Amino acid sequence: MNLPRVIAVSLALLSVASPVVGQDRSTKSATEGPDLSFGDADDWRLREMELMARIRGLELELVQERNLRVEREQEWMEFTKLLALLPEEKRPQVPGFLRNGKQKGEESEPTSTGKPNAEEVEAQKRLARASEIKTILRAYLRAEGVRALDLLEVGLVGDGFIGPIVARQLDENGRFLSTLVADRLRLEKSRSGFTLTMVLEDGYERRTGRIWPFPVEHAPASKDVEANLESSAPSTTAEQAKRTGVLRIPLAGVSPGPWIKALPELFSAEALGRQVNDGQHDALALRFSMNQLLAKPRQGGRWRLISLGGVVGTQWHDLHLAELSLDGKVVRRIFADQGQLSMQGDNLMFALESGAQERAGQRTSFLAGRYTLVLTQVDREAWLRASLPGLK
Repeated sequence: MNLPRVIAVSLALLSVASPVVGQDRSTKSATEGPDLSFGDADDWRLREMELMARIRGLELELVQERNLRVEREQEWMEFTKLLALLPEEKRPQVPGFLRNGKQKGEESEPTSTGKPNAEEVEAQKRLARASEIKTILRAYLRAEGVRALDLLEVGLVGDGFIGPIVARQLDENGRFLSTLVADRLRLEKSRSGFTLTMVLEDGYERRTGRIWPFPVEHAPASKDVEANLESSAPSTTAEQAKRTGVLRIPLAGVSPGPWIKALPELFSAEALGRQVNDGQHDALALRFSMNQLLAKPRQGGRWRLISLGGVVGTQWHDLHLAELSLDGKVVRRIFADQGQLSMQGDNLMFALESGAQERAGQRTSFLAGRYTLVLTQVDREAWLRASLPGLK
């Protein structure tokens, strides 16, 4: 329906409508508001048409203003990105309202002309590396097709993490949805599962003016964190108290190799320097023994160990297991970087870490990075006689 035409017709009809007896609409003061004392059903219908036309017009204006706001925000973000690419000597001056309270014309404090000391050099290196990590992260996320996350700030590099983090969540059209704030960002890999997980710790999501803390995954904050909160300023403490829990963003089908090479600071030292085989067990013989035990008839199908990288102590590494149906077809696959066998009564427990499941061609990372495979009512004595690492 043509909105201007509806409005014009409505106003024309109103202008020729009969006035209520005893009241002249043309002489009524404009300060008294619209006249609602209509005499019949036709007047009410005309009034409804007028109001509906106004509502449609306001809704259209609201949509236009929202689209304009999003376009301005995107233009501003692109403008700031372009400025960051320019050499410092060619960048324009910062506007006055962005100078952290400095008055117009106020000069900055003079800088020392002497050589920087070791601490200053180290601080400059950390800032440079943090900026480099931010650029690499954004480039790798783009390369993997992740458009819903836009990193704005990454803080400084720590021991296996970088932070604090500020990021934007975007919808499929690139429009702003929410802001993510976290103290730390680290990466978890699964070479076997061919997955990578971005882990945001101690943070919250701000959406439509409300704050939603991340889900709590582990135990409450340590005493050190509590002590830091108590020693902070009241406003900082209130803000920090909202930062809890862990948000995991899995990236399926991603090879961790390039990420490890480019961003080693964001992985734990244990994950980077892990040993796959200590030479105490023959991986091929273990896989053969395992598959003999798994091949025993089970009512709901059976499992098979497809590949095993090795064993260190009692930890099994680089595992690939397949669940088979009764007719021998693969129903599900499980990939894990490491696992631990244990026996609880007649139930065999295989606690797996850093991996993914694949079903019908869809691969999903382990929830919270862990998954426990449980085989019920197994032949306990047969499993114990096999002397597999972890069973005793």
